[in-house]
Amino acid sequence: MGDIYITTNSSNPSAKYLGTTWQKIEGRFLLGTTGEGASKQTGGSMSKTIQQGHLPNVKLRVDTFSLTMQPHKHKISRDYSGSLSMAGFADNSGGKFGWTDAYIQEAGGGNTGTASPWTSALGSGWGFDITPSYYTVHTWLRTS
Repeated sequence: MGDIYITTNSSNPSAKYLGTTWQKIEGRFLLGTTGEGASKQTGGSMSKTIQQGHLPNVKLRVDTFSLTMQPHKHKISRDYSGSLSMAGFADNSGGKFGWTDAYIQEAGGGNTGTASPWTSALGSGWGFDITPSYYTVHTWLRTS
């Protein structure tokens, strides 16, 4: 019991070795144990999907840039009381306000904000085959 039989013949070895029983091992590679490692252990898979934690610990660089407002002008007017108002925003009904000393105030042309840069995805998340080169055989485990 416990013997492994490897063959290219698909027939159950019990036909050749009368009085024995065999269990077919399917879809697995044989891995030699190390030291006193336990036999009959299973593990692994035929494919893996790389997760973020498996990728190299590198940082992607995003080039520096700034957001700049183009130079522009605002029309500012002074009412008779001497306070400043932006033209068109003060209530001029009933002749309460009279506009005088209109002039232009320049603005813009400097760094005016923040940016939210982004990078493209590094991949598509496809699984991939990790099966090493192989030669197929029929593998049997003797159970009695």
